[in-house]
Amino acid sequence: MTSETHTTDDETTEERGDEWRPAAVGLGELVTRAADRVITPIEEMHNVITDETFRWLGAPAKPVHVITRASTASAYRSVRAAGALLGHGVDRWAANRPGSPSVTAAVAGIDAVWGDVVPAESHEASDAEQGDSPQLTIRDRTGASVSFSADAVATAHPDATPRLVVLIHGLGNTEGRWLKTPEGPEEVGLVEQLVEHGLTPVLVRYRTSRPIAASGTQLAEAIEKLVTHWPVEVEEVAIVGYSMGGLVARSALAVARRRDLAWARLARQSVSVGAPVMGSYVEKGAELAARALRIAPQTRPLGDFIDSRSEGIKDLRSAPSEGSGDESTPADEHPEVVHHMIAGTVTSSTSNPMGWLVGDLVVRPPSGIGRRWIPGLGGPTHEADDARIVGGVTHFSLLDDPAVQHQIVEWLSA
Repeated sequence: MTSETHTTDDETTEERGDEWRPAAVGLGELVTRAADRVITPIEEMHNVITDETFRWLGAPAKPVHVITRASTASAYRSVRAAGALLGHGVDRWAANRPGSPSVTAAVAGIDAVWGDVVPAESHEASDAEQGDSPQLTIRDRTGASVSFSADAVATAHPDATPRLVVLIHGLGNTEGRWLKTPEGPEEVGLVEQLVEHGLTPVLVRYRTSRPIAASGTQLAEAIEKLVTHWPVEVEEVAIVGYSMGGLVARSALAVARRRDLAWARLARQSVSVGAPVMGSYVEKGAELAARALRIAPQTRPLGDFIDSRSEGIKDLRSAPSEGSGDESTPADEHPEVVHHMIAGTVTSSTSNPMGWLVGDLVVRPPSGIGRRWIPGLGGPTHEADDARIVGGVTHFSLLDDPAVQHQIVEWLSA
């Protein structure tokens, strides 16, 4: 991955797209902060239990209590020092790999869980045209940020066609998630398949720690600018979202319709792959666990730790309300968007009860295809016009499954 940004000779620094470069955010510092985030609740629990124990022992045990707290504090300082040393080592490792996919992925992963540990100054925008900043940016296939100018967009998409397919990655990912090399020697990646069918893939990177509604709004605005500067007249816009990206895509479509953006009239299809449109049971479980652990003083630090997860993750508990608002435009003024949904089960047979219970280990099929009950037992379709369930996959392998990729291409190229 290169850190080069597409710009013209007369563009100033302020006109370039921010790279959200790993070097700028200090990966080693992020690792150190993340380590401290993990160590702190353990130390707090240790202290609460220690204090409670010595409280019952009374005044005679006070000297021992003081010594115990001092030795405990010293031990945890040593652990934090080890975390800082690890961070220093990571910095040296990252310094030899500027802009590499592995470093960028590490930053994205930490940001996804604890966006607040990422230095705010690392996300300041240097390009007013990119919106607030690197919160959400358009990327080319090398990972370089693409500014919203006719020259930059044309350079990034030299073979632009009238049919755009915007690809939105999931939690803790970057645009590189769409560029994984297929395992089979005869398999072609999804991006290449789309190109072969006359479609132009558009890659997006966004901070998955942010609220989904905020990312959806920025995505809607970014697509509007992209369509304005597209090298050829746009005839159709399709949007594909993986996991959290599916919810961001839904949010962006809703915003585009409410604001009557130009691309809303060009939107024809959306595809959600493993998107928890009715919530992820993993996040719902995390919320219940946090509440339960915060009841007792001894476990409250652990509950606070779980509750410190990012707003983006918390939004996976249930799909954010799209609402209509005062800006709503009558539905008949926009073309109908065909919604396709793909969900997975870890069991080879999609009818296996265990597969329906655990789904792909993150999203259950009813949530992934937008149905409130198992098909055949009743229940209205929540969103999908077209749905497919794939067996023998996990949430993390679903997007790479050849059958899933072929299905996406078949839908979008029709």
